[in-house]
Amino acid sequence: MVVLNRVLRKVDKEQDTGHAMCGIAAVLGADVPLDAKDLVRHLVHRGPDAVSNWTDEWCSLAHARLSIVGLDNGTQPMVGHHGAVLTANCEIYNHNAIRQELIGRSWLTDSDAEAILALHEQHTSGTRTPPTAEQHRAWVSRLDGMYAFSLWDSRHRQLILARDRWGIKPLHRVESSSCLWVASEAKAFRAIPDFTLRLDPHVLLERLAWEYCLDDSTLFADVKQVPQGCIEVWEISDAGEAELVSVSLPSPFKFVPLPWTEGSSTDMMDSLRSSVHDRLMADVDVGVVLSGGLDSSLVASLAAEAPGNIERMTAWTVSESEDNPDHIAAVEVAQHLDFNHQTSIIDEDILDSAIVDLVHHGEDLDVTVAFFHPLFQEVGQSHKVALCGQGADELHAGYPRYSRPNAHGASVSARFDILDVPEPARRYVPDHVCRDLDSLQSFDLNHGQLSNFQLRLVDRHSMAHGVEVRVPFLGASHVSSAARLEADQRRCGSGEKIALRAAATHANLPPHIIQRPKLPAGRSTTPSLLENMLDGATEIVDDMSSLHPHLSSFFSIEPETAIGLALFDALHIRGASPKSDFWDLAQEGCSR
Repeated sequence: MVVLNRVLRKVDKEQDTGHAMCGIAAVLGADVPLDAKDLVRHLVHRGPDAVSNWTDEWCSLAHARLSIVGLDNGTQPMVGHHGAVLTANCEIYNHNAIRQELIGRSWLTDSDAEAILALHEQHTSGTRTPPTAEQHRAWVSRLDGMYAFSLWDSRHRQLILARDRWGIKPLHRVESSSCLWVASEAKAFRAIPDFTLRLDPHVLLERLAWEYCLDDSTLFADVKQVPQGCIEVWEISDAGEAELVSVSLPSPFKFVPLPWTEGSSTDMMDSLRSSVHDRLMADVDVGVVLSGGLDSSLVASLAAEAPGNIERMTAWTVSESEDNPDHIAAVEVAQHLDFNHQTSIIDEDILDSAIVDLVHHGEDLDVTVAFFHPLFQEVGQSHKVALCGQGADELHAGYPRYSRPNAHGASVSARFDILDVPEPARRYVPDHVCRDLDSLQSFDLNHGQLSNFQLRLVDRHSMAHGVEVRVPFLGASHVSSAARLEADQRRCGSGEKIALRAAATHANLPPHIIQRPKLPAGRSTTPSLLENMLDGATEIVDDMSSLHPHLSSFFSIEPETAIGLALFDALHIRGASPKSDFWDLAQEGCSR
């Protein structure tokens, strides 16, 4: 048995003037070569207000903070009355209700994060046996919000890792040298001694076939995510090593339809209204990301009518032209709701820089949604919090593939064949996943399309500019309402979001906005700019095809993926500076 040397528990704080949002890190193990602050320094873009850490003989926690609730006294890592220590990237919308329930408790801060510590204390006080992950779910499930947290309980030598139901907030981990390393983003793991970020070839093929990483996988070898909605319990073994002792996964989402009644439309809109109003909780101003589509327009309308909302709200829209259909619709909605509307036009120079930032912060290959980065750059000029419409397409069948699930399954199978995907990367059978609408939507919600693509984009690029984005469509009440819809109330032929559009008639929006068809984000926002970029990048695509001959057939179909992979390799594998020129980085990624 290893003798553990006891050291003084310490908390260090340092001010950070970096520009961005909340990032967390943790290290667990007896012989830790460095503390969590060394990891979180790679995440200072996520937390402009302060960087702090806490360390004892087994565990180190660190936090880069964006102050939104509890501005004056919410510094983390946060130590509870019972000695447990928390670092969290979270917004807990029912924290006031939890405070009211725990009558007689002496609260240490005004922060919503303290509700996590309070529930943990309530449910574990007096327990001698270390609780399992499933036992922890009893109190974690009471949290209404978005969160990723690490909670260290020295009484049981137990580190609890948890993510919210939909994986809105990220949490990654690496096991190395008998230690556990945890961080909001994979780039933090550059600090680990003798660990190198490498591309996982099997995950790459799976990602190309499905168009997103599945479940807990990442494009980096040996870097895993804590799965969405998962609770993991890690403990220190007698040998002083970090070991995973129990895991609790949420029940998979599934549709359980109920008959549509006369009041169903009103009930659905009420569920979304409640979710929007809950997400206006902040000690700072809250705005709205407005694309001009139905989803963001609905969120804007419901936010504008919130009780006590007397300030003129701000909305932001970006596009490549004022003639863009989404831009025109967004302007109309903003005028209709009397919003302070901030619009920006993306040009070629902005796009090139945005694509680099997209790959750097997003840690993925997609370059077609580069508008995310300049969008949140604009938001961050004046606001720390914004609402958006993410999640609606997955719940209400907004994507074109939902009109023909079988055809989508055939398309994924064709990619498997083109890529010659081996068995380890064929975890799911496309024909089974895509057998009908319910199956495909549930797969997207449970296995990564929502969490690993859409929500990852929103989190990474908003946090890169000190902005927290909240997603009302994923509020528990609205998810429950959507889960009760029949398939033909979600999608019928070319008609999408049928029930949601019916419910939207109860909101303050022009009728033609409610009926606007969905346009594909990215390609519809900057269509000409992307086309010009691809036209100018044929040499890059050719070089990547030569470098990766097993992917050449795929690159001929999706040349944008070749560009994304070149940038990914340059930025994340070779460690090139994200401030470098777009074309220089792409060429570096093509070199042997």
